Amino acid sequence: MNFHNIRLIARYESKYICRNPVFLGIALSGLIIIFIMQNLLQGKEHAGAWFLVSLSSAVPFINAYLFMILQSVLVILATSEWRTSEKRADTLEALRVHPFNNLVYITGKTLGVGIVLLVLNLLSMLLAAGINLFASDAPFDGLLYLFYGVTLSFPAMLFLTGLATLVSSFIKNRALTILLLTGFITCTMYYLTDIQHGMIDYMATTVPNVFSEVLGHVAPRPYITQRIAFLALGIGCLGIAATRQERLPDNPEDTFLPGTVGIVFPLLAITAGAIFYLHYKADGIARDRYRETGMKFADSSPVHVPEHAITFKQEGESVSATSHLRVINREGRTVNKIILFLNPALNITRLAGGTGNEIPFQRENQVIVIEQKLQHGEILDIQVDYQGTIDDRICYLDSDDQNFRDYQMRNCPLYFGKRYAYMDKEYTLLTPECLWYPTPVPTVNLVLPCNSRKDFTRFSLSVIVPGERTVISQGSPRRHGDTTSFSNRQAMHGLTLCTGLYERKTITIDSVNMELYTFKKNNTVSTLFKDVPAGKLEKYVSDMKERIENYFNQPYPYDKFLLAETPVSFNANRRRWENQGDFVQPEIVLFPERWINLRNLYPTRFFKDGKQHETIREMIGFFSDETREERFLKAFTNRIFRNSFHPFYPHNIFIPDLTKRNRTRVELPNEQCLQPLFDCLPNYIYSDNYPVMNKIIFLLQTSDKPTSAIFYGNSISLAASRYLSSHCLKEAITDPTLPEDVFLYILKLKTRELVNLLDSKNTSVKTQQFISEYKRMHSFRELDFNDLNRKIKAHFEVDLDSVLPGWYEAKEIPAYTVRNIQVCKIEPGEFITYQVSFEIQNNGKVDGFISLSSKLGEPKDKWQIYHVPAGSCWNIKKVFHEKPEIIYIDLNLSRNLPSGITQGWINKIMGITSDTSEGQFTMNPREFLPDPTEIIVDNEDPGFRLKSSKKKKLGSPFNGKKEKTYIFDDASIYTQGTKLPVQWTSYVEASPYYGNIIKSCLYKTSGKGDSPATWAIELPNTGRYEIFIYVHPAQPLFKGIPEQYYTLTTKEGIENVTLKIDQTYSCWASIGVYELQAGENSITLSDKGVDPVQMIFADAVKWKLISK
Repeated sequence: MNFHNIRLIARYESKYICRNPVFLGIALSGLIIIFIMQNLLQGKEHAGAWFLVSLSSAVPFINAYLFMILQSVLVILATSEWRTSEKRADTLEALRVHPFNNLVYITGKTLGVGIVLLVLNLLSMLLAAGINLFASDAPFDGLLYLFYGVTLSFPAMLFLTGLATLVSSFIKNRALTILLLTGFITCTMYYLTDIQHGMIDYMATTVPNVFSEVLGHVAPRPYITQRIAFLALGIGCLGIAATRQERLPDNPEDTFLPGTVGIVFPLLAITAGAIFYLHYKADGIARDRYRETGMKFADSSPVHVPEHAITFKQEGESVSATSHLRVINREGRTVNKIILFLNPALNITRLAGGTGNEIPFQRENQVIVIEQKLQHGEILDIQVDYQGTIDDRICYLDSDDQNFRDYQMRNCPLYFGKRYAYMDKEYTLLTPECLWYPTPVPTVNLVLPCNSRKDFTRFSLSVIVPGERTVISQGSPRRHGDTTSFSNRQAMHGLTLCTGLYERKTITIDSVNMELYTFKKNNTVSTLFKDVPAGKLEKYVSDMKERIENYFNQPYPYDKFLLAETPVSFNANRRRWENQGDFVQPEIVLFPERWINLRNLYPTRFFKDGKQHETIREMIGFFSDETREERFLKAFTNRIFRNSFHPFYPHNIFIPDLTKRNRTRVELPNEQCLQPLFDCLPNYIYSDNYPVMNKIIFLLQTSDKPTSAIFYGNSISLAASRYLSSHCLKEAITDPTLPEDVFLYILKLKTRELVNLLDSKNTSVKTQQFISEYKRMHSFRELDFNDLNRKIKAHFEVDLDSVLPGWYEAKEIPAYTVRNIQVCKIEPGEFITYQVSFEIQNNGKVDGFISLSSKLGEPKDKWQIYHVPAGSCWNIKKVFHEKPEIIYIDLNLSRNLPSGITQGWINKIMGITSDTSEGQFTMNPREFLPDPTEIIVDNEDPGFRLKSSKKKKLGSPFNGKKEKTYIFDDASIYTQGTKLPVQWTSYVEASPYYGNIIKSCLYKTSGKGDSPATWAIELPNTGRYEIFIYVHPAQPLFKGIPEQYYTLTTKEGIENVTLKIDQTYSCWASIGVYELQAGENSITLSDKGVDPVQMIFADAVKWKLISK
């Protein structure tokens, strides 16, 4: 190849591009936009998301990602202009007749484009580095800018240039070429990122792409192979395009080199892509193999290991270890074979009994089958010698393979990947999930995950690790040379081991050692509190401990509390049937690097806002001697140690959400919540008849009040209620198609139903207190639910066996009609009191329970529970000693939407009554029959129909069916800003809308009249009818009075009616009296309005017979 000609062509091409004002305008505008976005999201003054600045790779990667988007636009412009210039004479015309081959020509043109983009990229990097150095709290590492420029931006540029050149060689129409390439880029950003772990995403946004501050790149092999694939594919496209260049070659042999490039490099790309694909495919194959083995031995009788001594010696990335286990058979029958589980990458070198005699065994992947009978109560000592590495593909076999390695940091393109265990030269982290020592029970029962068991063991551990690495584990540590030993006073269901270069901070409160371990290279968390005086820090930690213990109503159960920092790619999945994720272990809470998941607790932002708040407080006379570090410590501990959820919208925040697929907020639990240390980890309740009972009891103890989501409803609670309308809890725990969030809501709903069942027997609160005390008295062991049930029966004379089968296997839920909610002042009386009353009918086939309170946030013991049998009708009355400004009626588990009814009485005139009675008073079901002179058609009734100007998908698949979807209170039209619905949308809310079981209406913005709503009815008699419309006066702000236009047919012909929606209207509004014929009649609502933003509401229509 003639490099002189390449340089010459490149120079002319770069000059030509730089003279294009459109190209320059877009380039400079793009650089400014990138700078502003990074300054807003990652600069000190404006940034609010800690995860966007916590890692040194965050700023350079986001810069490279944003520049790739800009670069994609510029490449399309450059290549399309390139092809256009070839059709007319320009400065390169003289060069094109020179004797060089087409590959030289294409290479020169590509190099010219690349030089311009390289300069722009360097400029973008410099701007980002300036933010990084002078205006951001993100750590700075200049080499990372070079890394992402070489591995991210350059392959993307070369691939897209090659693709654009190739496409333009086939399609001569410039506009069509630009359209196709723009479509490809858009599809890549919105649809191709999740396919095969990002294999066909040329921007690598879903490939693990960040750096750990202590271990380097989180997944270098898949990242590099994916980038090589696109680099080679881009070169291959250029080679193919060179063969299609409309220019005579110097000699016939000149087509050989472009053709070779067009064959060899695509093959190289395919090879790299295959390596990337097989990297994840191998995970799936191995996990399928482990699953098959796990299911094969899932029903084996487990033995109990009360004591386990482990000696662990690590050399590089391998380990040699010895386990001394004391095994006892507690199954009540002879065990013919002893089954143990061990990581499949650890090879057993010797297995012997307590006397030293070798015991025959068989090994199948993670399962060890010991050929040894064990009588009931018999004890056997076993020694297992093993060595090897750790295969983390054994972890979380109940999770799907697609998400096993993929982990996106919330709603941005920072992808950490997932690792579940580390055994590297510099760092080791092993949790019980990876089976790094022999255990008698698997981490999950793959046949029935909810039926998994826990074995509580007293561990002792000796770790031999040379060098300065700190060793972390449960128990009291002692160090002798290179050996660190741990002894445990309490039995635990698992042991965690961590070694690395840590900095240790410790404090002792009430004989509990509290320790903080942060990476020496990355001690961000500990430095935040370095200026807090030791005495104040100790007092605050002591107060915090007391506060937490009071909250959980029990003392901290362990001798040590330890916080340990982990690499950013470490992950511990949360199983839906467990009460905690594996970030919380006995005595140990693991937190990610620089506590990156604390999205809104950004120190600089906190201090800045705190200073402003302090100034305001001082202006109004409130002074505090707390330092900013002390305030941050308080906020920090309150934030991380509460059982809070952090909702976010999962769409990529750097690109518009055009697909509307990610408008639903995702809720992530606080993985570092301390509650499991008190309620979950000290024991485990096992039930063979009710496998999910441990989770139910946890929810029973912790679900103190109804949440707003359950009370007002959301799409998840709706799906849960629909499922329980035709399925039972027994089916739910074995249904793999149930989404995790729906399954959790099912458990919450069934737990509240169980609470109400117990409350009907006047034992709810006492039983829950008894269970808590029972668990405390039997800590650090697996508990048999049958034993707990026997003790409850003996203590309260309540037999749960008479309640639980029906609760567990019920396949229907009640449906209520609630009406005539009133609040009356009781007069006369010595004290001012108020009576709340309402009427209710259970239309379902099963009994139900409802609750009444004057405050939604009341604890469960403050709610009045009422039992409503199937088919019964009641007048319910309750006397309050304070004015109930708002009444909350919770219909609990039912088909009602929403399941909570709110009735406000603030500043409203109440009735007067002398009735002081309260309780449930039976009613005749005939009193609930509709008025014979009235016929109502609601939007949920069969007589209601819509005609839409567009075909709209009203439901989404759930268990193979299309279900109607709704907008709930937490996503109302008033919180959607300008994104008001242009198609009819179903909305649910209890107070303003009509309905018996489902209180809903449909709404949309005013249109052209081509999307009407119609209510059809069969009138039994000819006569005069007054027609009422159920009205909703609330509207977005606009000038004018809202109007709705109706059309109906009367004896006199077609009538057009205009209804002005006055703000004083409430519920039913009459539109007149009309002579109507018997038989089919209808009324149609046009979707026209007086303003484009006016909302058109379609709810219910009532025909009232005046005279025949």
